[in-house]
Amino acid sequence: MLDLMRTAKGSIRTYTDALRAHVSNLNNESTEGYKAIQYTFKSIYEMQLSRGYGGTSAHSATNPMQFGGPGSIAEIRTDFTQGKIIEAGNLDVAISGNGLFPFYSTRERELVYSRNGRFRASADATAIVDSSNRKLMGWKVDANGEPDSSALTIMDITGKSDLGWTNDGILVSGFQAQQDAVEFNEDNPSDQIEVPEVEELYQIALVDFPNTSGLERIDGTAFRESDASGFALSPSLPGEDGVGSLAVQNYEDSNVFESGETIDALEVQRAMGASMTALQLVNRQMQELI
Repeated sequence: MLDLMRTAKGSIRTYTDALRAHVSNLNNESTEGYKAIQYTFKSIYEMQLSRGYGGTSAHSATNPMQFGGPGSIAEIRTDFTQGKIIEAGNLDVAISGNGLFPFYSTRERELVYSRNGRFRASADATAIVDSSNRKLMGWKVDANGEPDSSALTIMDITGKSDLGWTNDGILVSGFQAQQDAVEFNEDNPSDQIEVPEVEELYQIALVDFPNTSGLERIDGTAFRESDASGFALSPSLPGEDGVGSLAVQNYEDSNVFESGETIDALEVQRAMGASMTALQLVNRQMQELI
């Protein structure tokens, strides 16, 4: 009976890990750019009574006789399916398709990657940062309007104001002033005003991986490369080389499906309850034997 207690205990541990994934997903249902945790189960067969035998002229065939052991988690992975795109402010950007934003994290002191496009100016107004104060990286745009794709660099916005993104992912200064002038001209075709020029600063570059699900999660929305993910592919312009396009003045919401998570969590809870009942039955029998 000790093996029955061990089996039930292993099952309870497995279901606890599964519930942990569901709770994490439900807690981050409203976290911008969050990617849900997925898992799969596998069964373990650890006790074989007989291997079974083939039939002969004197004896019929017999099937193998074996008992199952506890189930376990076979895989835990990150689900990178698309989240809902929601309208937002001038500095927000959503990715539609593959790819991640590259950041420099002063805390981890390394390059990290995220789908969270809720951006803002840093407190000292020197960089574009995310909610964890990681600095967005991209390609600097030269005087001819061409991005320097030789290296990613932190987007330095010192002394710049009125920032926003063009539809192709270029950070510009004077964004709202230009938008206001364009809207005024559209609403007043007989009373046109001059549309001011904007200053192009940086181009968003997206990064992809051979196996995105293999990225190591740093927190709910940020990842670093790992042996499983492979090295980061060369940064690409949005919409090129297999990476997705941009939806500027929008952000990508969490891809957690609340109803599905709740139903799956309840099924895991019922399975855990069955395992606990089995453990109580075995414990009762052990007490009677003693």
